[in-house]
Amino acid sequence: MIEYIRFKTNYYKKVKLNINSKAGFNDLLATLNQIEINGTKVMSEHITYAVLELLNNSLRAHREKGIGKPITTHFTIKDNTLSIFIQDWGGGFDPSGLPYDIKEDPNQIDMHDDDFQTYREQHDYKRFGIGILIVKKTFDTFKLYFIDNKGDPASWESGRTAGTCIELEIGTNGN
Repeated sequence: MIEYIRFKTNYYKKVKLNINSKAGFNDLLATLNQIEINGTKVMSEHITYAVLELLNNSLRAHREKGIGKPITTHFTIKDNTLSIFIQDWGGGFDPSGLPYDIKEDPNQIDMHDDDFQTYREQHDYKRFGIGILIVKKTFDTFKLYFIDNKGDPASWESGRTAGTCIELEIGTNGN
């Protein structure tokens, strides 16, 4: 049973983080390592790692585009489910540029195939294309959508999409 989120030394049903777009990786990791979630079917460390992958992508997008707005992250416990929401203003990304179809079952994707190698080479080994794949393997529910400048859902369009929202859920072994 998922009863609470432990953040630092306190227990909560909801934790909201506004992550400064200039935050360093080590600062982000230190903050996420202060969050502990017990009762899910996945170890808390695996949840932290998956969220870290997404937040690191958001930070990179913010820096590349010079965006100063914070990245919002909510961790919420409700009805024996952990929900995580991430919203950034990094301009979104073209899902068709990933080395796999984002809608495909993550268990059917081979991270060692030629498409991944080509992707890594095209990005000078600074991007590996596995962040969303890891997240999809970790969580029961994965929802990605893009937003416009007002924060309303929008279609992906280069130069016009303002940001990305990701919603994740995971339950207990019994869910």
